[in-house]
Formats: sequence, C-alpha cells, structure tokens
Amino acid sequence: MTTVENARLLFVIDNDFGELTLAMLFVHGRSLAPRTTMLLPPRLYDLNGEGLPVRTRRYTGYDDLKEAIADESPDVVVLFSGYLLPIHQLVSVSQLKGLTDELREGGSRVVTSDPFWGLLTVPAPRISPQVKALTDPVAVVKELTHLYVIPLEVEGIRSVSFFNPSFVASEIAAVPDEFWSGAGLVEAPGDGGHWLFALTGEDYATQVMESSRAQFAQRVAVMISDTVSAGRCPVLLAPNEFLEDVAPLLGEAHRAVLLPYCAYNLFLALLAHAEYVFYWNAGSTSGHLRMLLKRPQFSFEPGHIARHVEDWLQRSVREYYLGWEPRYLGAETRLHVSSLARMAADYGEAAERIGRQRSRLATPEQVIEQVLGMYP
Repeated sequence: MTTVENARLLFVIDNDFGELTLAMLFVHGRSLAPRTTMLLPPRLYDLNGEGLPVRTRRYTGYDDLKEAIADESPDVVVLFSGYLLPIHQLVSVSQLKGLTDELREGGSRVVTSDPFWGLLTVPAPRISPQVKALTDPVAVVKELTHLYVIPLEVEGIRSVSFFNPSFVASEIAAVPDEFWSGAGLVEAPGDGGHWLFALTGEDYATQVMESSRAQFAQRVAVMISDTVSAGRCPVLLAPNEFLEDVAPLLGEAHRAVLLPYCAYNLFLALLAHAEYVFYWNAGSTSGHLRMLLKRPQFSFEPGHIARHVEDWLQRSVREYYLGWEPRYLGAETRLHVSSLARMAADYGEAAERIGRQRSRLATPEQVIEQVLGMYP
C-alpha cells in the first residue's frame, strides 16, 4: 500500500528558476527528499545536476519524460509548472495531455504549481495578447490538483497549500569565502554585508522594451554605486548580456559582483544572507523565501506577471500579503540606508503577521498524504 512514508515522488521542473526554487522549498529538510527525483531541463541541469538533496535527471522534451516516468514509476508527479511547460516549448499541449492522462490512468496522482493564483482557469481570463498562449494548457492542467504556498480556494480547482517549517528552522549555509575571493573581493562582506539585485529574464525583457538596454544599464549602475556608498557589497544576478552592459559603467575599482544565473545552493546562500534583496517583480518565488525568513526585500515595480495577468496584483495583495500592499521603489529611486530601513521595518511587521498565517498550513508530508487520498 502506498503511504506518505514510501511514496515515490517525481518533480518535472520547467526552465524557470523560480519553479526550481519552489520545488526545493517543498523538500528542504524533509523526509521526502530521498524519495524524490527531479527532472531538470538543460538550462537548470547544467547548474544543478549535482549538489541537490534529491536525485536529478536531465530531460529535453517529451521522449525523455516518458522514459523517466517508465523508469521511476512515481506515485505522485508534481509539475513545476504545468502552465509553463508548453509555453517554454518543453512539451506541446497535446503531449502534456497524453502524459497526464497516462499517469492518472496508471494510478499516479498528478499535481501542478500555479504562479497565476488560479486566474487562468476562469471562463474568460483577463490577460494581455502577448501572453495569450498561457491559456493553451488550461483545459489540461485545470483537471490536476493545484499546489500553492497560500491557503487559496479557486472555484472548480482542487488545491493544496503547504508550509515547510524545516526551511524556517534551518541554518542556511553562508556564502563561501571562495566565492567572494573568486569575484575579486579582498575581504568577504560577512553576514548581511551585501545587497542582492535579482533580475529575471522576463523582467529584463520588460525593462529594455520600455526604455533601452543602455538606459536600463545606466539606472542599475547608479543603484550599484548607491550600494557601495552605503558600505555594502552589491551583487547583481542577471542575464549575461545585461551584465556585459553594466560592467563598463562601473569603472575599474568597483566592488560589485556581477553574477550570471548560478546553482541553487549558491543562490540560496546569497538570498538568505543578504541584508536586502531587490527585485523588478513582486511575485518572485525567492521573495517568498525571504518572507518566510522575515528578511527585508524590495521591488522596483509589480513585475511581468502583474503587467500581463489582470487581477494578479490585487489577488496577491489580498491573498498573499493579507491586505498589506508593498511600496514600490520606482525605476529612478536612489537607494539610501535611512529610507530603506524605514521601509524594512514596515515590511518586518507585515512578514510577522503573514508568517503566522503560513505556519498553520500543511507540511509537505501532510500535502502528499492529502494528494494520495484524492482520486487520480
């Protein structure tokens, strides 16, 4: 008999680093990890094929997924996320339907994460024409159990929500000194001595569309200068081409670390031990980790999902932030320690209240037990 103690889990991860972060949050420090296999596309496998506390396999498309499913015989399959796999061309919608139908007919429970808070499953989703393809897999994925980090109920959708107390209680390893020395710093900044600027590819594309690569690079160079003036080490995590635009603007003596997308373990260390983290997106999955750790984060604007999915921001404020609305810094904001400290105090009060609600959600093991109790 399959139980939560012996269930075999298979996680299919999209190209999105945020979906990998969500999957890692689910297994962090849990007894599920040794029985979990993660299927990673090349972009993620090349960075994370080794070093994660789960088994990993590389996949490039439908045939690899079919082979892995046959090899692993999973009891529970979680798609991170079924909404994104087709739009990122890892599988077609028809292939996704074939896979999920076959899994369910074989008795596997199939779950999907949903970064859109259920807003794509309504009869006439209000989205911009640029992302209309996001609705293509809805008929397939709406039949699956949806996994959230908030207690969200969506009409017509089976949903489960989780909180991982092991993540909150764990001591996350510090950024290795070798990383800082390899980046050219004579002395490591120490805990809280750096500010992390995390720019996704989607938000980068949005920023350069609205201005230009050169203008956006100039704005970020000013932010980096403000960070150095504040006595902190700036770490910019961004697409390679943008790092190349920013580097010449900093001068030879700059103390900034310009970092292309990296392995999850390094990213987690940089995230957890930064004094502040800055985003161009209010819906970052790693921002949820910062919220759980009650460590301040800021966003320059609501971000790409809010731009394209109407009502997403309102639902985020109501359901995720419990009525508290983040203050956005704005594209031209100068970064000053005093003003950031005031905003961080406001954030800290909200994080305490939000954390208390999240801590009442089911643990990952309880979620798997719930899923096993559902019909496939």
